[in-house]
Amino acid sequence: MAETAVTIVGGGAIGGITAAYLARRGLDVLVVDPWQEHVEAMRGGLKVEGCRGSFIAPIKAITPEELAGPLDLVLLAVKSMHTEPVLRQLLPLLQVNSTIVSLQNSINEDLIAGIIGVERTVGCVVGWGAITAGPGRLVQVSPGEFVVGKLTGFSDRRLEMVRELLIEVADCIVTGNIYGFLWAKLLANCAISVGALQGKIVAEMVDLPEAREVVTAVVGEVLAVAGKMNIVLETVNLKFEPEQYRNQAALIAGTLLNILKTSHGNILPTAYQDLIKGNPLETEYINGYIANRGKELGIPTPTNQALVAMVHEIEQGKRLVGVENICELKKGL
Repeated sequence: MAETAVTIVGGGAIGGITAAYLARRGLDVLVVDPWQEHVEAMRGGLKVEGCRGSFIAPIKAITPEELAGPLDLVLLAVKSMHTEPVLRQLLPLLQVNSTIVSLQNSINEDLIAGIIGVERTVGCVVGWGAITAGPGRLVQVSPGEFVVGKLTGFSDRRLEMVRELLIEVADCIVTGNIYGFLWAKLLANCAISVGALQGKIVAEMVDLPEAREVVTAVVGEVLAVAGKMNIVLETVNLKFEPEQYRNQAALIAGTLLNILKTSHGNILPTAYQDLIKGNPLETEYINGYIANRGKELGIPTPTNQALVAMVHEIEQGKRLVGVENICELKKGL
């Protein structure tokens, strides 16, 4: 791995912490981020804090206009809405053997593969959480692992190279069912979006009966779409076959809520963090992803659709964050 040049596009919480661990281990890593103040701070020393301790790592960092090729291994850690324009910028800088790994939320792997080719694309699920506390300061708020896999389900040299790299940051599991892991994370993120509507940490969302009912409805719709696509949902510890989805949706939702309370209870939903900071939200690429796929497949997804519409109204200043949003969604069930 020492000979592999790693470019991390997006130096926020996930990309920045990944870069810090790689740099700390002496690997050749470059971070590309448009936030000039953050870039300058990283050059002086990126401070990582949180559940795994604290350290400072000087990072090679540049802004996008400074990026030049050729690129070897790219870890993509930008918001989902920036995926296509960033890929268009990266495309001329890639080589035949270049590889792009998505460290993003949502399922962007198909979009990536459509632009750069499936053979150069590696899917990845990030199982740990982090937040940006300020320029040059990132906090890991929950432990976890990486899960990586090829979209074809088969392993190859590129996949092994990615595993060897990411294991320098956290445990890294290779799977032949990367879509199952991606959809399992999407399921969790769709549920967590409910907490953003009320502006509460995940544990408070889980404890509100109305929110649990809404989450159960959201999960049921995700499972209906996944079942239609014959996706086998999988996490590190759990696996659910499509034939289980219809009859066990409530059980799966309850299991998910309990896991979220234990592993992410003190975390403020990312969507609400973005609202506070005035950043664009990814809800259109999380719950909206389910609504769009449901429409394509003829699967009703009214709760996810209503949730996305509410978030848009909050972004536009037409609606306030609060438990009233949860109650309104519940009335529609």
